Amino acid sequence: MSDGVDIKLERLRESAAGLARVKNQLEGARNTANYDAWMVSQPDLASALGEFSDNWKANRESLTRATEGAHRFVTFAVGKYEELEKALTEAITPESGGAK
Repeated sequence: MSDGVDIKLERLRESAAGLARVKNQLEGARNTANYDAWMVSQPDLASALGEFSDNWKANRESLTRATEGAHRFVTFAVGKYEELEKALTEAITPESGGAK
């Protein structure tokens, strides 16, 4: 592309795949701190574990949503760049009725 823009579609595809893996890992992450709190005999520590568990769950859900959004955006961008590349190729290829 002109003006020094160089899109690496393979890198974008790799990014989309990586984001999908992160999202899946976040969705599958267990919330074990809350289960372990009952095993702690010290009330303050058990309370801290419970609070950590609640915060982790909320933050994990937020991270999962953000990762899913980034994945959708990158996947959409890849599709649009592929469409653009195809249209430009057709426009300059004589067999497609483009430039002669």
